[in-house]
Amino acid sequence: MLVSHSHKFIFIKTKKTAGSSIQDYLAKYCKDGIVEKYIPGGHRPAQSTKEKVGDEIWNSYLKICPVRNPWDKMVSWYFWRSRKRSIFVKLKRILQGRHPENEAYRMNFKEFITWLHETNRMNLDHKVALVDGEWPDYFFIRYEHLHEDLKRLCEKLYIPYDESKLPKEKTGVRKKKGYQEFYDEHTRGYVAEAYSDLIEMFGYHFEPSSQD
Repeated sequence: MLVSHSHKFIFIKTKKTAGSSIQDYLAKYCKDGIVEKYIPGGHRPAQSTKEKVGDEIWNSYLKICPVRNPWDKMVSWYFWRSRKRSIFVKLKRILQGRHPENEAYRMNFKEFITWLHETNRMNLDHKVALVDGEWPDYFFIRYEHLHEDLKRLCEKLYIPYDESKLPKEKTGVRKKKGYQEFYDEHTRGYVAEAYSDLIEMFGYHFEPSSQD
């Protein structure tokens, strides 16, 4: 979460949407506000952010939120969650009374998506981006049009945008395959159900595989 008083914007960081890279790029314009990159438990929800900054700032500042095709997003989330952890992280989990590896590490992709569906944990965006169960009036940055949307944002905020200076955070974890190859009919439907509002808002669809 970022807040800039001089440029009057609030950045809500969603998961697996290039949020860390966008956050790092915008953070230098928040020296007069709030730079909160890491909090216990992960990303600060927009609901909590609104309570932290107050209604006046929340209602008057430009609110920014990145989004991504949900079928692609869930593949990226799986590989991030199933990445190999260090021995120190494993020991910490054991001391906390948890399994040394999380669920994604112990499941294949289809099993993981089915487990998320059955435990109602699928939608990562709702937990972070909604306020009172609704989508606020965000300026959305689409992962699929990252540089185009960031350029428009920076023009709106009167700050420079240099594509070459956008950091590439948390990359190199996912296998280089099209997301379509990971799904079957059931898991594809589970994602469509969980992200139906986002799919309708942005016209996302399950694109044909390059092999089709």
